[in-house]
Amino acid sequence: ASRGIGAATARRFGAEGWDVCLNALPPEAQLNTVKDSLPPGDHLVYAGDFSDPVFMDHLGVELQERWGRLDALVSCAGVWWSVDAIETPMEEWRKCFDIMVNGALYITRVAAPLLPAGGRIGHITSIHGARAGSESSSYAMAKAAVNQLCRNLAIELAPRGILVNAIAPGFINTAMSIVNGV
Repeated sequence: ASRGIGAATARRFGAEGWDVCLNALPPEAQLNTVKDSLPPGDHLVYAGDFSDPVFMDHLGVELQERWGRLDALVSCAGVWWSVDAIETPMEEWRKCFDIMVNGALYITRVAAPLLPAGGRIGHITSIHGARAGSESSSYAMAKAAVNQLCRNLAIELAPRGILVNAIAPGFINTAMSIVNGV
């Protein structure tokens, strides 16, 4: 939620009267800047690694203690590294997948127990989840995997009355899109 689609989403929810939890990798100052731009509310800045299950468990405890429940989750993690599928070491290639796919699953595991019937989950994916391009396989495959994760979550959480959507925007004028062409 420190920039791009995540920051815009946080601002929109804040403007509509929601209390917002802002998460992104440090520096925390970027999150505080977004928080300071929100209307007054019980907003939470929780900077840390979205793909770290221990960090996410701590976030879950914080959310439970602070609010006791959530009404919606919007997951906007987006990272891009230009990597060659053949030549790039696997640990580098996996970074996009670890952050965007595993992070989406971790935050869903944190949020789902706190969502009542009528709760909503939206994971921001990308049109690149259905496209191919040079040196973009890790990003594209991660976004495709999040699309599939959402399909499965929608079925698994439907009996609890929780709606899950994958939102796959095209080109959005953000710093990541301008620099990387995604």
